[in-house]
This record gives sequence, structure tokens and C-alpha cells, in this order.
Amino acid sequence: MSDGMLLQIRDDGTAELYDDTYDITIHCTSQEEQDAARVLLKRAGAIPHWVSQDDIPRWITVSERLPEERDSMFSKFHGTPRWRPSMWLRQSDRVLVTSELADGTRITETAMTRDREWKPDHAIFKREIVAWMPMPKPYKEDRK
Repeated sequence: MSDGMLLQIRDDGTAELYDDTYDITIHCTSQEEQDAARVLLKRAGAIPHWVSQDDIPRWITVSERLPEERDSMFSKFHGTPRWRPSMWLRQSDRVLVTSELADGTRITETAMTRDREWKPDHAIFKREIVAWMPMPKPYKEDRK
């Protein structure tokens, strides 16, 4: 693969010629490219040891599980005259969802669950949410 000579240092400190005949190198110019390469490797079933399953977003079917919910202070202001812990709502973080419309069209949108019920951000069409995944990390400019 390379025109130069590569040496590999053994645990005992001695060197040997490194054979890179079957190596494949993926050069990335940004963190975003590296993240995308990891996703592609995961999809291909070639996960290197340094990639955690949690690092790679995947679609989770609604039948498998719903997003984790936590207690919400929102319930304090949601028609509750007096705050009582038993009246707390539970809600999830906002997630990406795949929704199926009545005509079979599938779209990607954002939603959350509140007390185990889906609450899409834009409730315009009748739909069934079939899968979800956590939101990706926001874009961060690579300042090198």
C-alpha cells in the first residue's frame, strides 16, 4: 500500500517489517467525516474495537422501546392549581422519528413523549410513529 518501509515495534522492543498489504486507510478531514465513516463501518458490520455501540446512532422501533422519560417541572404550570409530586408529568428529550402517514409515505421529523404518548412537533397530519433515534450532536465548526 505504501511506497516506504513501515516498522512495527514488538512488546519486547524489537522491530519487524510491517506488512500493510491488506490495510485500508480512511482519511478524514473533520470530526463530522470521521463520525460518518464510523456509521458506515457499523452498517457494514465492521466495527473497530474503538467504536462504542453508543457512539453510533441507530433507529429504534417503537415496539422495541420508547425514549426514556424523566419528571418534568412543566406539569407545575400545566393546569395544576397546586404543585404535588403525584401530578408531575414525565417526558422524554426531543428525538428524531420516522412517521408513517395515512397514504404510506414515511417522513422524518422531531417529537417527544409525554407520559408515554408521542407528541410530534408539528401535528398537521395523522401519522403513526414507527421508529426513533436520539438527536445528533449539533454542528460544531472545526477550528484548527
